[in-house]
Amino acid sequence: MGLVYIKQVEGNSLLGVWEMDDNIESMANALVTIPNQFTVQSLKRKKEYVTTRLLMDLMYSGAEINYHESGKPYLLNSDTNISISHSKNLVCILLNKNYNIGVDVQYISNRINRLKEKFLSDEELLQLPENDKTEALHVYWCAKEALYKIGGQEYADFKKCLHVHPFIVSNQGKIKGTMRLNDQQTEVQLWYEKTGDYFLVYTID
Repeated sequence: MGLVYIKQVEGNSLLGVWEMDDNIESMANALVTIPNQFTVQSLKRKKEYVTTRLLMDLMYSGAEINYHESGKPYLLNSDTNISISHSKNLVCILLNKNYNIGVDVQYISNRINRLKEKFLSDEELLQLPENDKTEALHVYWCAKEALYKIGGQEYADFKKCLHVHPFIVSNQGKIKGTMRLNDQQTEVQLWYEKTGDYFLVYTID
């Protein structure tokens, strides 16, 4: 399919989404190695690498992506903040010149129902809707990943440090999150949308 969209979103951010196709696989097969010492040289990773660079070139021509040792991406010679996420055949990039940002995308699968206790607190498990539970779980997971990306390693305990408030599942909407660390609490707004067989959530700090 290629490019899905590039659009302006909240906080004067730029959000881009690309769906990998056969052309991407051909380009990935031609790569001998990925010029990044922190990546695994698998075909899947090569496809993500090619797609990310193609999408980035359309969003911010000439920008070069690099990675901290933690794995967090940044742009060389630019103050623009970047967040990247991959899931199955979708790659998304979020850019913002002024704010710390986080984005996550996930392919919708029933598998998430078996994992919910690993990332939801008891309170969040009780607030899950009876209907649309699988879709709700993907929004919860994406939201916590997006929050983790703006908070960093200190927020790695998703059950303890990151809380998502109740919401009604739709094709798009706003949700509220709380980031908890020691005795500090920070309220954060998140936005989500359903794109085909995926859910995407982003936040701006």
